[in-house]
Amino acid sequence: MVAEDKLKSLFGWSLESKIGQSSWQSLVRAFQVRHLIAHRMGVVDEEYKTKSGDQYAISGRKIELSSTFVSEVLYLVLDLSKKLVACF
Repeated sequence: MVAEDKLKSLFGWSLESKIGQSSWQSLVRAFQVRHLIAHRMGVVDEEYKTKSGDQYAISGRKIELSSTFVSEVLYLVLDLSKKLVACF
């Protein structure tokens, strides 16, 4: 990810290091879901599967989005935001 690389070069730390690998992977997947919805009308493609690591997604079908997933992502974004504020 471009933002992740820039943070590493500017500050010497990564977003992943602030929240852990599992949480970071969830946020990466969420960003890729957002990309599908914004640019592909929610239809899964191979790029999404590769970048997100979502092994259950089926190319050509719409991505499934649950309220649980959205709630988890909101919690992760809030957690990451608090940890970033603490850095500065």
